[in-house]
Amino acid sequence: MTAILILNALLVLGSGLSGVLGVIRPSLAIGPAEAVTPGVMFFAQAYAVRAVPLSAVALVLFAMRPEGVALTALLVLLGLVQAGDGVIGFRRRILGMTVASSVGALVHLASAVYLAVA
Repeated sequence: MTAILILNALLVLGSGLSGVLGVIRPSLAIGPAEAVTPGVMFFAQAYAVRAVPLSAVALVLFAMRPEGVALTALLVLLGLVQAGDGVIGFRRRILGMTVASSVGALVHLASAVYLAVA
């Protein structure tokens, strides 16, 4: 259980930090060839407004070592959010976002399934 919490916490921390970095340096998300337009800034801010608080709450809850339905529900929520981010990254052809979000979704959802059947 501890390994599952640590792995998921690291992914959540990465997501929250990505939100902060995206606002500070939006070109990291879109690549150097793209211009940082008002639309890009809006996208980065919208991502951060969701990612940072969700990551903070998840990290606090992981530190409290929840079990059962509460932990499974949190992991499903995190997995679905990451899956959505992966779809956005894929549709926008942002490889890093696609891969990182897909890995996050896979780990969160696989962890939820494992805990639900264990």
